Amino acid sequence: MKHLPLNATLSALALAVAALVACGGGGGTTATEPSAGISAVRVSTYLTDNLATDYSQVWVGVLKITAVDAKTSAETTLFSSTTPNVFNLASLASVGQLVSSLSIGAGAYSHVKVTLDDKVQLVSLDGKTTTNATLKGNGEPTVVPVQVDFDTSTSTQLVLDFNLAKFTLDGATGRIVPMIERRADIAAKPFMREQAELRGAVASLAADGFVMNDRRLGDGVVVKLATDAVILDEASHKVLALTDLKAGALVEAKGLVTPPAKTGDPFTVTAAVVRVVDSAADVRPDAPKFAGGEGKVTAIAGSVINVALAEANFLPGLKGNSVQVNTAGAVYTHGAAADLAIGTAVGFRGQLATDGSIAALFVDVEGAPSKNDRDTHPNLRFADLQATVVSLAGSVLTIDANPREGNANSNSRSYTVDIAKTGYKNWGAQCLTAGQKIDVKGALAGNAMTALLIEIVGPCLSAAPSVTPLPPAPPASAASGPK
Repeated sequence: MKHLPLNATLSALALAVAALVACGGGGGTTATEPSAGISAVRVSTYLTDNLATDYSQVWVGVLKITAVDAKTSAETTLFSSTTPNVFNLASLASVGQLVSSLSIGAGAYSHVKVTLDDKVQLVSLDGKTTTNATLKGNGEPTVVPVQVDFDTSTSTQLVLDFNLAKFTLDGATGRIVPMIERRADIAAKPFMREQAELRGAVASLAADGFVMNDRRLGDGVVVKLATDAVILDEASHKVLALTDLKAGALVEAKGLVTPPAKTGDPFTVTAAVVRVVDSAADVRPDAPKFAGGEGKVTAIAGSVINVALAEANFLPGLKGNSVQVNTAGAVYTHGAAADLAIGTAVGFRGQLATDGSIAALFVDVEGAPSKNDRDTHPNLRFADLQATVVSLAGSVLTIDANPREGNANSNSRSYTVDIAKTGYKNWGAQCLTAGQKIDVKGALAGNAMTALLIEIVGPCLSAAPSVTPLPPAPPASAASGPK
């Protein structure tokens, strides 16, 4: 049977259009630790993607990642989940998704094994056609071997690249042969963003956040609250103060990652939304409850919005990569229903219906002020500006912006933006040089704006961002392989 590159015309797939059973997200199981007496090194595993250009989305589910010792062939679990963790590979282009960080035996590893769910979804370049595909076609997981030649004495960062340009598909059967490679050049070409999803128990509180134990990243992960961050209790739908959190509470958070500066230091994750899933410490962290996702609004009909998905913890179905989200009765962690407009970026979380729609419990308008901020400053309104940087003086950014329809008038205008407390969706303040295209979101009053989130659009025009330093390599005496 002739195999075609995956970037061949997707209509070559001879597949029946049928609804898929959604795969919930969920935490991973506890990873294997090295045996007593074996020198150990903490290794961080990232997923990323070298995206081809002839299709817009490829959704896959990851079940397990193991590393194989070069000498003994013994396997060490780096990541494991009881339900498929679904990723849109398109959203990982130049982005590092941190899936685990744990201590493994020091030494050399010849390859890793990535276990994938059988179901795959492909979305055409225009986003209008979503097609079912499989890896085996029998519902059984597929184990993909990846040559890595990974030595913990020279690196503690393992980056696995889903190289879509080298995926192949069989046009008659609709089966895909995936290609995953190790990215050893990531230090020279750093991610434009590193992110992680956390689910675990609160260990202790701090002045600007809390410490939690995550089953993928390990114990002692520091969660810092971003400017205007919201802590939401899922049971009561109430906004909590940081002091309301209790040790043992099960929480979920997603945010940008700051890797450890040196071996032994914890990861730091800066989160804009923290959800208290349950106050009971005995709730299973890997038990998925709700379907969640992020994307941009493409249509609005009353309380129902159509969202073109960029990320989700479920397979989105066969509706052109879009999902209908009913926001009636939803709690807004940031923004309000009045802020919803075509092109607005939103996140949501709720119940997945049999027809593939979502009954939202929570909606988050990306970059909008929180309810508390609105109550304190009622004259503020949300704005999402596509802009060009004119100049930056201290924390005052001058931009030439073309406001999006529904948020401000349609004429290009000059704005002054206070960026003292802004967060960055990618890169950082070093890219705010004259001529740089940006997307800035926040609270607007007249021509003055307080930025809450800035995204660098296109390449960073300034010098390449500095590389995040990796933890130092272990001493040579600790670099021997597992016994």
